[in-house]
Amino acid sequence: MKMFSAIAGIALALAAVFFLRYSIDQGWLRPEIRVAIGLITGIALLVVCELKAARRYPTTANAMDASAIAILFSTFFAAHALWNLIPSGVTFGLLALVTAVAVLLSIRRDSVFIAVLGLLGGFATPILLSTGANQPIPLFTYLLLLNIGLAWVAWRKRWSVLTILTLVLTAIYQWGWVIKFLGQSPLPLAMGIFLVFAIAGFISLLFSARGATDSSAKQRLQYTGLMAAVMPLIFAVYLAAVPQYREHATLLFGFVLIIDIGLLALTIGLGEELAHATGAVATLLVMAIWVAQPYASDAWMVAVGFTAAFVVLYALAPLVADRFSKPFSGVAAQAAYAAPTLLFAFAVLARSPLAGDAPVKLFAPLFALLVLIAWRAITAEEFLLYFVAAFFGLAASASR
Repeated sequence: MKMFSAIAGIALALAAVFFLRYSIDQGWLRPEIRVAIGLITGIALLVVCELKAARRYPTTANAMDASAIAILFSTFFAAHALWNLIPSGVTFGLLALVTAVAVLLSIRRDSVFIAVLGLLGGFATPILLSTGANQPIPLFTYLLLLNIGLAWVAWRKRWSVLTILTLVLTAIYQWGWVIKFLGQSPLPLAMGIFLVFAIAGFISLLFSARGATDSSAKQRLQYTGLMAAVMPLIFAVYLAAVPQYREHATLLFGFVLIIDIGLLALTIGLGEELAHATGAVATLLVMAIWVAQPYASDAWMVAVGFTAAFVVLYALAPLVADRFSKPFSGVAAQAAYAAPTLLFAFAVLARSPLAGDAPVKLFAPLFALLVLIAWRAITAEEFLLYFVAAFFGLAASASR
């Protein structure tokens, strides 16, 4: 019954859209009349579905509500994009209003079908009304508000599908903007966008996971939340691989360091041990990509400084966890090996003629880090830490 009602609702929405399309092809009605028909149909369906008689058949009424939302979305879009009857600002507001109506109806009717339709309409709005101009602040402000609203609905109604769809569609927008407009935008703005949405996405998924009753659904949400948290690291790997962005070494490594500290806090605070381990792997990958390609003459000192910072972070992270009575185990404990492994950067940088002209600036930090790792290896009785570090220390000496 529910399936047939859903099919009927979709068919009604498609019929309205195809009627508008056919009326355009045949020239039957003026654009103003077409918009009026769409508005009247959509509003009438919403009103009829609120009648007491209609609520005797809740599944069918919910399907009609969903079709009304689809009709209103298509009508407002056509009024702007096809017929230029309303400006983009007004259209944006109207489509946002329809999204809000869909969200409220989904809560009132306890219908995830209406909620998903509202979600899809809300995410479709910016791309449908895009002028092709680079406007990241309005775009991502709208998407952030949409994320917050949908996260609240997902948490209240325990609809995990909304949370996952929101994360996926937001990621598509982020990477679409990166591919098309990053070259025209300040790099710190892009980094801020990824950080803000990572925080918002993880928090929403965390609340959804806590409200989940099914263990498999809870685990799925936790892994999805982790993906949201590490999305900025994927962006950092991308930046390291693209020559025009990797030139900003201070921004790149500082960005990775902020993320690593955040993931460490996440691991200690919530026990998400995979977060710390993922940060370690991504940091090694970013550093490997960066040192393997040509870099600016003065950038090697930046790489030395941040490599030292990463080594200190991963060497001392287990002690910080112990301090908060949250000792690492499993993959989080293995992340400590990122500290000695990161010393490979010194071996690569030592081959640079510029670094060779200033050996003290290269080997003094390396020696200090070797001492730190040796101390950690002794206190933790993990002597392999020092063996790995010593190997890359010798490699750096041999590379000079």
